[in-house]
Amino acid sequence: MPFENIDFKAISGLLNNKLNKKLVLQGLMSPFDLFLVKSIAKNNKKVLYITLDEQSALKNQKDFKTLFNVETRVLPSQEISLYSELEKNYYIYNEQIEIFNSKPDIVFAPVKALFEKFNSIEFYKNNTITITKNSEIDYTNIAKKLILMGYKRTTSVTDIGEFALRGDILDVYSLSKNPVRIEFFADSVEDIRYFNPSNQKSFEHIDKIDILPLYKFILDDENKSEFKKYLNNIVNKNDEFQNNLKNELIEKLDETGYFEGIEYYFNNFCSKPATVLDFFKDYTIVFKESSKILSKYQNIDENYINQYDEAIKSNLKFPLEKLNHLKFEEFNRELKKFNIVSFDNFISDDFDKLVEFNLSLPPVFSSNISEAGKFIKKYLSKNYKIFICSNFPKRLKEIFDELEIFSNNMFYFPDISTGGAISEDEKISNDKILFITDKELFNKHSRDITSKQYYSNKQSKDFIDSINDIKIGEYVVHSVHGIGIYNGITKQTIDDSQKDYLEIQFQGTDKLFM
Repeated sequence: MPFENIDFKAISGLLNNKLNKKLVLQGLMSPFDLFLVKSIAKNNKKVLYITLDEQSALKNQKDFKTLFNVETRVLPSQEISLYSELEKNYYIYNEQIEIFNSKPDIVFAPVKALFEKFNSIEFYKNNTITITKNSEIDYTNIAKKLILMGYKRTTSVTDIGEFALRGDILDVYSLSKNPVRIEFFADSVEDIRYFNPSNQKSFEHIDKIDILPLYKFILDDENKSEFKKYLNNIVNKNDEFQNNLKNELIEKLDETGYFEGIEYYFNNFCSKPATVLDFFKDYTIVFKESSKILSKYQNIDENYINQYDEAIKSNLKFPLEKLNHLKFEEFNRELKKFNIVSFDNFISDDFDKLVEFNLSLPPVFSSNISEAGKFIKKYLSKNYKIFICSNFPKRLKEIFDELEIFSNNMFYFPDISTGGAISEDEKISNDKILFITDKELFNKHSRDITSKQYYSNKQSKDFIDSINDIKIGEYVVHSVHGIGIYNGITKQTIDDSQKDYLEIQFQGTDKLFM
């Protein structure tokens, strides 16, 4: 393996020393930060790599796959405000919970993904229904249990949160990639299989399925009663508008249970909220430029507080006893519980151990491959291992062969987004290493990676005949916001995520991107 000697053996003792709660590495350039992450994971330690934004996380994930052929995960965050009355995206929630439960070795987490609060780890363990093949289940009571867990009964199951009962067959779409079909004989489970929600056809038999609560809490008589007391105590009895709002919430709670917007009052129904970091207690946290990360966190924190203040001023929400997000000072307190490795170029006094690296950047050749060849030849003569990361490896190899530049110390890989670096630092490897990428060879910067799309099956192409059926300028009806004018599809970068959005114009200057 060409990378086997990039092992950071010289500092492995520091990484394993529990007294080094915060280890700062100065001057460690990309892509060597990813090699260090792999080295940490190789020593049976899981890594939570906190990035400035989603693009950084996605690019790190891509580069990790390119260099090591190792799958990693990116922790997503909800696209709506934590103080919105809109329902969360259950497909994002599904992936969040799946990552928490599966505990991958390496998780890249954008700062924004760390704010949301969840119920405790014990809540998900204690309130999961596990159904195994050949087990006995109270079939007559299953619908009641699912409704208590937040599921809605439908005639056919297409999206997360739905279930259907037809004779001895139960279809349910829990927090998983696919819905399941469970076949009973009396109370005995005869068969469990995944099915495709688009055509309703089964495609894989399984032995077990876990059905998780759909919300971050389960409604019961006790917490509903406590919520009503909270509303009665907080309402100004002389304020007609507040009383109407209170009565409306109580009516929704009694009639529909999990009403839209109920998770704004999450803390009223959850006695032991957990932070995202609570699900990564046995991980080593890695930062890149911790001062930027903390500054970004503080800015988002202030933005959430402003959103909460605006919600209260609107008189459409009641004040909360606890905020729905992890505040900046709370985040700092949580970090002190972890071992932290931080790649920092600007050093503060807040560290237990500082390690300095001596690396440099290769020059930019702006498509002058002849000059690049001379540069590579020079470093081959110094016994460097050369890693050429490019989208054009075959053509580059042909050119360098023609220039009589070839060696067993030259290796070709697909391009990486971080750019190249030069190392003679023995703390990294006993080998001398040169990474050169398309950034240096062609002055070509990596494109943004389109964020993963999370949408319900009812929004997929199987349920919408064609978006082309809607013409720009036509009136459309949104299920929540009402009548607007369709302005077409636009590419928007919102909260550091670049996606395609349908643009709908409402009265005045109000626009909705969805």
